Amino acid sequence: NNYNFSNNLPQIQQTNISISPPTIGEFFENLEKTYECNFDEIKNKFLQEEIDVIDILSLKEYDWQNLGIKLGVKAKIMREVEKYRK
Repeated sequence: NNYNFSNNLPQIQQTNISISPPTIGEFFENLEKTYECNFDEIKNKFLQEEIDVIDILSLKEYDWQNLGIKLGVKAKIMREVEKYRK
């Protein structure tokens, strides 16, 4: 059996489909619906600091601490923002 199947396989083109990120307001609305919590205070901190959804991905631990974001809240935000990672 000297079959060579590798050349017969269709080439699968990988597409990087990314959802365009929402505004910070929409992002926190989604979080509120998902977790049934009020994120207004945190949303306002992000707005004051002009942090958009993509910026969240690059926040360092000290940034979260400076914003005064609790670990559980950070985890919820990070779970939601992963949808927009390219």
